[in-house]
Amino acid sequence: MRKSRESQVRMFYHGEIRDGLPRISLALWTLLLVCLLPSPSLPAIVRDLGKCMEGSVEADPQDCASYYQCLDSAIRHQQCPEGAYFEASYEVCVIDDQGICKPAARKCTELELAVDPADCAGYFQCIGGDFVPQKCAAGGFYNLTSKNCLVDGNVSCLPLQARCTDEQLQENPEDCAGYLQCVNGILVKEKCQSGSYFDVSWNMCVVDADGICVSAEKCTEGELKADPNDCAGYLKCVNGELEEQPCASGSYFNSSLKICIIDVNGICVAPPEKCTEGDLEVDPNNCAGYLKCIDGELVAEQCPSGSYFDAKLELCLIDSEGICLPTVRKCNEGEMVADPEDCAAYQQCVGQELVQLKCDPGSYFNATASGCLIDEDEVCVPQKQGCTEGELMQDAENCGGYLACVNGLFVAQTCGSGEYFHPGLLECFNDDRNICPSNCRCSAKGRCIAGRRTADPQDCAGYVECLEGLLVEQSCAPGSYFETTLRGCVIDEQHICATEQEE
Repeated sequence: MRKSRESQVRMFYHGEIRDGLPRISLALWTLLLVCLLPSPSLPAIVRDLGKCMEGSVEADPQDCASYYQCLDSAIRHQQCPEGAYFEASYEVCVIDDQGICKPAARKCTELELAVDPADCAGYFQCIGGDFVPQKCAAGGFYNLTSKNCLVDGNVSCLPLQARCTDEQLQENPEDCAGYLQCVNGILVKEKCQSGSYFDVSWNMCVVDADGICVSAEKCTEGELKADPNDCAGYLKCVNGELEEQPCASGSYFNSSLKICIIDVNGICVAPPEKCTEGDLEVDPNNCAGYLKCIDGELVAEQCPSGSYFDAKLELCLIDSEGICLPTVRKCNEGEMVADPEDCAAYQQCVGQELVQLKCDPGSYFNATASGCLIDEDEVCVPQKQGCTEGELMQDAENCGGYLACVNGLFVAQTCGSGEYFHPGLLECFNDDRNICPSNCRCSAKGRCIAGRRTADPQDCAGYVECLEGLLVEQSCAPGSYFETTLRGCVIDEQHICATEQEE
């Protein structure tokens, strides 16, 4: 007979942690069982394509104690904590209290690079099948995006023991009329107001009525120094005191040459304010699009054709009332933007209008460099006709579902009960705000969408099909199981749906 779902559940990594491993309270057990029942999910990672679905996971067939996860559009190999294994059914690491999994030796791809979570100035390199710790040169840090060591011009990578607590103030031993303030873990020199000094006991600047700070070194008239708070400016000694001076626009202060020079290499670029990952904002230039925070930066995204972005609900809605009429987008002369439909093309502003242009064969458009670069790493692979495997898009006929690309064709899929599909984030979410009131869920009491198939939460080798408005339980053929992504029965070659033989 089949194992029940309850007997398959182990301790999951949620809740309180005891003895180094998470534990779950009995009060949450019933809720956990309900939440973990399989429901139509987004497609799993596809390892033979350049793109993957952000956050999706897949078991490592070579190691039961590890898995693959899609992070920043790249497939990463992750390891479960010691004493746990990866449960593919629920896509989480589970405490191995029954000795189900014997972890395989950790292997990696030769010369593969991985970030060192404990050291921003170090990384791991795969040598002979094992990760070997490596170190960047002094004054450098490891950049996860470019996968190499870069010069730490902003001094943002310091050993943990060398970092300070933000807003912390300290005495500046070199200047009694100034102090050191902790900004982003780094001590930065600050000055007290004229006629005051830094009092260590009060930890603040006070008026120097008694002439306590008269021994501070005066600067040499006309002397120039780098401004630690502004790379596009400098400090000049005027009447014995250092005054802030700005460089000309587009230049920076070179501390070695003691002059301002044109910043042709982008050495002094003010870091943009970071946004919160996943945040959505209105695109002031495009009512049929929005701005999404990706890796701390706002990136322009487009709503599906015939829809507009609703700022209140933060999602794209079908524009049945003509709220977002097409407008001619004004642009800055010479401006270059990426073509969202073609990585080997771009749009350039000519006469305040965007003109479609193409990169040379073998190159792609790099938005950061604002130009075409030779595609040595095959960043831009021409898309085949049809859709890209695993691609998702809004289902115009069902706000409680979506369309997923399977074998080059878009196939209708359904979100879980009480969920709606967010066309901007391309994920299903709980419909707490009743965004999708017209969506008809498949249920025992209501009518369902004809022909729709959903997984049977009690039987991995079965499914529920909507026939003539009613839900009917169906079974796959012996030796097969129901694949939720394809929504059909497939041969179970890897024993994904193992069952006990009936006695």
